[in-house]
Amino acid sequence: DQLGLQHPALDAKPTGQTLLVWGGSTSVGSNAIQLAVAAGYEVITTASPKNFEYVKQLGASQVFDYNSPTVVKDIIKAFQGNTSAGAIAIGSTSVEACLDIMNACEGNKFVSIATFPVSFDTLAPSSNVRLQMLKQAPRLLSFGLSMVFKSRLRRIRTSFIIGTTLMNNEVSKVIYEDFLPQALAIGSYVAAPEPHVVGKGLDCVQVGLDLQVKGVSAKKIVVSL
Repeated sequence: DQLGLQHPALDAKPTGQTLLVWGGSTSVGSNAIQLAVAAGYEVITTASPKNFEYVKQLGASQVFDYNSPTVVKDIIKAFQGNTSAGAIAIGSTSVEACLDIMNACEGNKFVSIATFPVSFDTLAPSSNVRLQMLKQAPRLLSFGLSMVFKSRLRRIRTSFIIGTTLMNNEVSKVIYEDFLPQALAIGSYVAAPEPHVVGKGLDCVQVGLDLQVKGVSAKKIVVSL
């Protein structure tokens, strides 16, 4: 919706444009890749090397290691001769990388931000959530100002993805009613990533959260009720 992409369809024609999905092995990334390909876009994505084959199976044409020191330069090179459809930024370090890449591309210079761009992994466990968030305020403000400055200086548009906007536009109907039922039925779209069921009942929620903190890729932590 934000990027103004064509809607996915079973018979979509190639658009000749390329979309960057930074964080392709995540839940959001896995589905963004498939939806973009189903709408006729080429997809370039990032993942850890162990998930390269996974994201390619979802439809990505090229995949790069997001931990590589040359990843931004490598993706810019991959975009040469292509028209950008924009970028979807997933992960704490994704926004700045996407801004650098979009700045060097021709076409739609738009970064759609899917996750909070600042990592909270280093926060010490605490029962006082409000205090922890208050301590992070300067860090968040600094990042926000930096992002606004860089994007405006480079004339790149940015926007956070708000899931509830689907309630008020045509995108939800197109995807969930017109496209997904048929695509899932014929196997052209797969439910990804695979679920990792850690248990049943509310008592297992903490188990799932602990696993999530340790780091999970190409899996969806699930607690059944």
